[in-house]
Amino acid sequence: MHTIGVLAYIALIARSARARCFENGVEPQQVANFVADGDVFPLGIAVGDWPAAHLLSGVSQILIEEQLGVNVTLATAGGNTVDGFYAMAGCTTPSQVTDRGCGATTTRMHLHLEAWVSLYQVEYDQIQKDYPTTAPTSLGSIGYTGSMSMYLPKRILDNASISEGIPLEFYRAYNSSWYEPSHYFDNLGAVNLSQVRRCRDTRFVQSRNMQTYVEVTNDIDGVEDNGGLLMARCQDGYFWRAPACRHNVALCVPVLTGGTGWAVEEVMQKATSFSMPLALGVAATSEDYRQIPLQVRSLFMWFRPDDAFLDLSPVEIRFPRYDRAAWLSGDLRTAPEQVKIEKLVSQNLVDLAPAVLDLIQKMRWSVDDVNHMMMDMKTSNDSPATVACRWLTANPDIWSSWLVGETACFAGFGLFDASSGYVAHRDGTAELACRPCESGSYSQELQDAKGTTHICQLCRPGTFQKSGASTSCEPCSEGNYQDEEGALDCKRCPMGRFQDEKGKSVCNFCGNGTTTLGLGSLSEQECGCLPGTINVGHNSSCQACPEGLSCPVLSTVSSLLNGSTIAHELTPQIRAGYFSSMEEPLEIFKCIPASHCPGGPPNTCLGGLSALPCAACGEREYFDGEECVICVSSRKDIFVLGFVAGLVGLVLAYYLLNSPMSAKASVMLTTTTAMGMMVMTLQKVGVIGNMTVDFPFNVQDLLQALQVFILDLDLMGFPCVASPDPVRRYLATVMVFPAVVVGILFCLALSKFLPKKWRWSASKSLNLIGQFLQIGYTTMSVTAMVPMTCYSHPNGRHSLLKFPDVFCGTSEHSTMLAFGVALLAFGVLGFLCLCAWAAIQVPLWSSQGLSERVSAFRFLLARFRLDGWWYGVPLLVRGSLLNLPVVLATDYPPVQIVSMSVILVVFMIVQTTFWPWKPPLINALDCWISACVILLVVSAAMGLPELSDDMLSFRDIFTMLVIVLLFGSVLFTLGCVGVSLLLRSLGIQEIILTLGPIPQAQRVAQALQSISAELSEADAAEIKSRVEDLAVYDVTQISRCITVVAKEVLCTDSPAFDFTRRVSAKSFEPGRKGSVKKEDQKVQATGSEDFVGIAPTESCPMEQEGADLEAAALVGETIEEVESSLSAQDADQQLPGDCDEVSSTLDSTPRRTRLSL
Repeated sequence: MHTIGVLAYIALIARSARARCFENGVEPQQVANFVADGDVFPLGIAVGDWPAAHLLSGVSQILIEEQLGVNVTLATAGGNTVDGFYAMAGCTTPSQVTDRGCGATTTRMHLHLEAWVSLYQVEYDQIQKDYPTTAPTSLGSIGYTGSMSMYLPKRILDNASISEGIPLEFYRAYNSSWYEPSHYFDNLGAVNLSQVRRCRDTRFVQSRNMQTYVEVTNDIDGVEDNGGLLMARCQDGYFWRAPACRHNVALCVPVLTGGTGWAVEEVMQKATSFSMPLALGVAATSEDYRQIPLQVRSLFMWFRPDDAFLDLSPVEIRFPRYDRAAWLSGDLRTAPEQVKIEKLVSQNLVDLAPAVLDLIQKMRWSVDDVNHMMMDMKTSNDSPATVACRWLTANPDIWSSWLVGETACFAGFGLFDASSGYVAHRDGTAELACRPCESGSYSQELQDAKGTTHICQLCRPGTFQKSGASTSCEPCSEGNYQDEEGALDCKRCPMGRFQDEKGKSVCNFCGNGTTTLGLGSLSEQECGCLPGTINVGHNSSCQACPEGLSCPVLSTVSSLLNGSTIAHELTPQIRAGYFSSMEEPLEIFKCIPASHCPGGPPNTCLGGLSALPCAACGEREYFDGEECVICVSSRKDIFVLGFVAGLVGLVLAYYLLNSPMSAKASVMLTTTTAMGMMVMTLQKVGVIGNMTVDFPFNVQDLLQALQVFILDLDLMGFPCVASPDPVRRYLATVMVFPAVVVGILFCLALSKFLPKKWRWSASKSLNLIGQFLQIGYTTMSVTAMVPMTCYSHPNGRHSLLKFPDVFCGTSEHSTMLAFGVALLAFGVLGFLCLCAWAAIQVPLWSSQGLSERVSAFRFLLARFRLDGWWYGVPLLVRGSLLNLPVVLATDYPPVQIVSMSVILVVFMIVQTTFWPWKPPLINALDCWISACVILLVVSAAMGLPELSDDMLSFRDIFTMLVIVLLFGSVLFTLGCVGVSLLLRSLGIQEIILTLGPIPQAQRVAQALQSISAELSEADAAEIKSRVEDLAVYDVTQISRCITVVAKEVLCTDSPAFDFTRRVSAKSFEPGRKGSVKKEDQKVQATGSEDFVGIAPTESCPMEQEGADLEAAALVGETIEEVESSLSAQDADQQLPGDCDEVSSTLDSTPRRTRLSL
């Protein structure tokens, strides 16, 4: 059934530019539209494309809009009434004969005036049958009749009558057997075919009509097959020719009709039956229809009333009297009927606008009024709307009777008072009118003493009406609410609320801290957990998502396991670097390295890893960095070859690393030192790789590869050789260190059975053990601390950093911890204590001539300068401390970075202060490598995630500590300066600015005199030999000492003493004496032979305090002269420091302890 619609008021609606016709008419902004089937639309008038139809439709539009307040749209239906039939039936292309676009379940055309129904009764009845729900309904005659017939211009009639007396107004005058009427008409060539429709685009193709034509006339040749249907045969495609001229076109009289072929069936039957030589065509447009008869002498089909050919004074051709029975049977050969012109309305107009229906029912026209308007329009060239308005304003007595009472409001409208607005009654108010109910209100029926009317009421909360002119308010749908009266629309339930019922004024809250995905939720089932929380039960039990789990809104355990049924974006996922099992999806484990866990659904691991959490491969498999691969025999062969190579290397190391020790760095020593430094650097980088910091992927791969230097051999397939069990693999790694020590001792014992020449000495064997432990000290420290390096998982459990599948506190961990503590106590700390004790004792052993003991600790001394023999111990301390931040702050990467940076910076400062290595190149490289390692550690800060609260506190405390130290250092410096000034004023020796006491100038001067005396008696060749054996740094210090003595003590500018570039102090004291020589002595400075004696001296002359003062003449005049010529820095740093080798021969207490070889 057709849905009953109502009028809907539109407050602001697009209107045409046409001005109002009536001053008191409804404003264009206040007219109403229809609402039906969920759509909003105006009242539609299907207008026939001829003047009377345009004028009557214009009058109706003005009355309906300005008097009844209903919005009207005019739509040209086509050139004939049949097109109007189809437009009223809801067809979208009613004028397209081949496809009128029918089949709609509703219609938007509600009126069709000037409908010539009886002229097209067959088509009308067929439409009623084909489209019963949308076919139009007739309201009867519009008040006058019309006719459609064949006409000829009066001038042609007069011409034929005068010339031959032929009465062309009579149909028999066209019989080709008797007359040749073509003499008085133009031939077909005079017609411009561009002004004529093709036959296929007209009613010529209507098979049913063509079949009737054949049945009436038996003219089979006048039709042809059209895909199984019949159509008129048009030889040239434009004109159908009657049999009388079908074979001789020159005899044809043109006949023009309009629309899509008004009355073509009638003309065809008459022409064939009455032997009329007619050629029938259809004008392409209405304008062509009006122009062709004016341009071409022809017959034309014309209906009255119409103004098209009034200027031609048309004369109707008379045919036999109208035979109704014949016409009903399809025989159209008699004269046409005087057609009753009717008013058509849609079936639903009674529901949509009963007042409009009442207006059309009462509407009655006289033909004189219609003719008057047509003449007005033709002569004035005004639009139909203008002419219609002119007629309405001139004839109110005619149309006013068509309207109902002003206060009898129909449904959709309500009583309206201009002074007080909409009212609810008709009592006591004279200025009442009907207005469409506004949006947010509805029209309610009111029965009173005056009859039935309607009033407008506001929509209640929970309902709305947005279209206006409605008879009811619609309830808010599920997911919506409205808490106010007179609402135009409903509000959507906000996030966190839902509504599962219609017509409600409030929305229900989601419980248990849940929310909805968006606005307008329809049920409680749409409530879910907030972002960052997950539903762990069936009653919206939301809890915070643990670290490592990404929880979008509406997350549930089920969607975590099986995916979201709403959208992929709402599926919770394990973050990259974390893992959980399918059995316990909320038990989140942290993966180290993070690349082992790509994230996504639970139980997702990289490359076949399976052990919790993605830490190990299956039996007989190992992880190569990308995936688990099956163990092959070649892996075992690699480790066997490595073991054999290690044994051979130990034997070779015994001979290579036990070469005689000297003060001067040999090429072999430099090479082995550089190799050892390379190994230690790679160990440091391997330790940095243990930091729990997210380095870039390419850097992570490099750091993992370098961890082989700290005995992390899993990537090389170590599980294939040792055991897939992490405890056994760790024990095997721990046992490497005691195994090597035992192996060396075994070789020592075994060598006792060899000839004496090949026997190993105990001291050299111990040195070899020390070399191994020293090179592998960092690795041994890291290995010992492996069981102590536990990191925490989000679920509260802890795993070993190197073996994540071993959980801290388990029996496996306890076993590993016992072995680690043993290695730390006896291997790491024990070896460190032994080396520290040896570093303290070596100077004593050296002075006592205990060369065997010194040789046993050659590994600790050989690479360093004799005055920096102790530096091996700080290197060991650095190796053990470097991994300590990772152990103590495994879960706090910022602490690791800061601590490791501090350790590296402190030891770099120590190294640059003492420059302990024998080869200068090694010192420079050590400094540069330390700086690069520090930068590598600092760069790890760029990969830090967002800091936790603990780390923020650490940052604040550490930053404040640095600031305190910085400003404290400034204050300490100022304090030192103040104390120094005080000591100077009191005559006390300066010890603060000089960082300790300095030797007195008198004592230094005496020592110089004594040394000069000793040197004067020494053998030059022996001195040269001794200098050649000195270390590089010792030769450099002696040369600097010579330059200082020559420039600052002797005040000579001889180039023979310029070993180093130096600004002389005398440049700041121009008046100072140039020499300190006694007048009676001349010392030439042409070479070393000029100031040293040639007499042999002892190999190690003993120091003599207070040597012969006569030698002072070779250096200066008086002790006071020396005191005045030496600065504190020269006395403290240059002589005792740079001249260490010289000053060590003095009996004074040396400022630096130094080994003597």
